[in-house]
Amino acid sequence: FLTSAYNPGPPSGAVHEEEAYNGAINWNYLPGSRVFVSYARSFRTPMTDEMFNFATNAVDPFLIPQNSKHYEAGIRHNFWDYASASLTGFIIDTRNEIFYDPNQVTAIFFGLDITGSNMNYDKTRRRGCELEVKARPLGELLLPWVDMELRGNWTHINAEFKGNQGVFRNTGLPKQSYDGLAVPGVPRDTLSGGVSLKLYNLFFVDVNGKWVDTRTIWADWRHDLAPMDSYKVLSARIGIKAKGIEMFLAGNNIFGEEYDLTAVTPPAPNLNPDFYPAPKSSVMAGVTLSTDILDHIWK
Repeated sequence: FLTSAYNPGPPSGAVHEEEAYNGAINWNYLPGSRVFVSYARSFRTPMTDEMFNFATNAVDPFLIPQNSKHYEAGIRHNFWDYASASLTGFIIDTRNEIFYDPNQVTAIFFGLDITGSNMNYDKTRRRGCELEVKARPLGELLLPWVDMELRGNWTHINAEFKGNQGVFRNTGLPKQSYDGLAVPGVPRDTLSGGVSLKLYNLFFVDVNGKWVDTRTIWADWRHDLAPMDSYKVLSARIGIKAKGIEMFLAGNNIFGEEYDLTAVTPPAPNLNPDFYPAPKSSVMAGVTLSTDILDHIWK
């Protein structure tokens, strides 16, 4: 018979230096209304479990942080203090984005291909726009004892791979190129909306809904599998808030929508994808206290 055991891998480590910054230019053409452009640079370092390679039982010091450049331009217009709308266009260029590719050959032992590894992809680009509207249809002058806010949001995004993938820095093996293909797991469209009510500045009700478009299964780079279904969820929160104390009752996914948070392609072609379902309906109640209640007691 055969026996095997994992022994500690060879010690290794890596030191990374990255920087993040942002800047923006705004033109306020009317009170509460503006046109803007912005630029930002961000980064994400690999997590510990992403750096660990189960095939070699060692930390992979060649996995490096990803960094992104964010470009935005848009307009926000205020309508008589009772409604507002904003439209923003954006481009996000990411270098060395961290992905898990179950089909990527990362090492060769005794003529056998060892597949599956977290890796840095050369370039990805996300382009899209976001439309957001808010309104207070009742207004304080009409009904001073009730405050209502309506809100809605639509986000459209096109995420794709760009550029040549190159080779692994530690082995020299070629990385697969997905240039021009859509990034898996990213919904093209997302809609959300909600309504908030406050009565006598004491009682409150919040209702929020969200619809998410279909998404390609994660690591299904060439879109060979059927995508994950779109889904919609509704959540609500009611309660009382006054003088530093808040009591609430919240319900998530009220109608028990069944959907998957994510799904990953299998390491072998004859296996089914791994699905990670979202929780069904849940209810939570609680009490929140703030320092404002102390001021009220002392008075």
